[in-house]
This record gives sequence, structure tokens and C-alpha cells, in this order.
Amino acid sequence: MAAVKHDIEELRKLLKDAAVKEQQALEAQRAVAAAISQSNGHGLIDPVSSAGGNQIDIDNATMKYFDDYDEIANERVNALRLVEKDADRILRRLEQSCQDHEEAVISIQDFKDCKTENLAMMLERMIHKDMKISALCLTKYTQRYNEVHPLLARKPNHP
Repeated sequence: MAAVKHDIEELRKLLKDAAVKEQQALEAQRAVAAAISQSNGHGLIDPVSSAGGNQIDIDNATMKYFDDYDEIANERVNALRLVEKDADRILRRLEQSCQDHEEAVISIQDFKDCKTENLAMMLERMIHKDMKISALCLTKYTQRYNEVHPLLARKPNHP
């Protein structure tokens, strides 16, 4: 049971670490988006450009991409926090089962059944989180791609 308890603590640590890293990635991406979008019309992106249609289209697509990225990153952070809380609750149940087995309250088979059921619930939550985020990414990024791709196919007007 000591190995199981060690694994539980390690998993808790890794989930907390993942949540922190996800938050750091969100902050880093926000810094990139801010640097590009807050150039006051004098930098790379000019959302109120008086330039031709292609320039306005690419500026808008770029801004939308970073808005989408921010939405997706926020969703990832929030979903990971929920999964971390669910996983912690499930891991506490497993710790209690370990203790119950050590105190001969439950048999080894009951412990194994509890472990299987709880790990399956935890895995299901993690998979659903990833599926939801993947679907959101695919939807948003397909929209951005469909806006940008025609701009790549156009011939530039400069020599």
C-alpha cells in the first residue's frame, strides 16, 4: 500500500504542476497577443488600417486568432482546475481505501475494485476535458484558416 500512497501523492503533485504550467502558458500567450495588438496602429497590426482589403483582412484575422487563442487557453486552464479538484477528491477516496485495507476493514479485492472504479472515473474526466478542448480548437482554428487561406491564394499587387 505504501507504493499506492506514493503514486497518489505523485499524481497530485503532477496535476498541480500541470495547472501552474497551463496558467504560465496562458500568460505568455497573452503577452505575445498584447505586443502585437497594442501597437497603436504603428506596428505589425493596424486594426483601423486605411490600407487595401487584404491588409484589413489579415489584421482582423490576426486579432481574431489571438482572441480565439485566449479563449481556448482560458478554457484549458479552467478545465484543468476542475479536473484537478475532481482528481483530488478521487485520490482522497483511494487513500481512504488504502487505509481501510491496512486496517482490515476491506479486502484486497474490494480495494482493487475501488481503485479500478475511481481511476476509470478520473480518466473519463480527463478524456472529456481534452475532447472538449480539442473540439473548441478545431472549430476556432478552422474558422481562422478559412479566413486566411484565400489571402494566401491572392496575387500581391506589388512588383
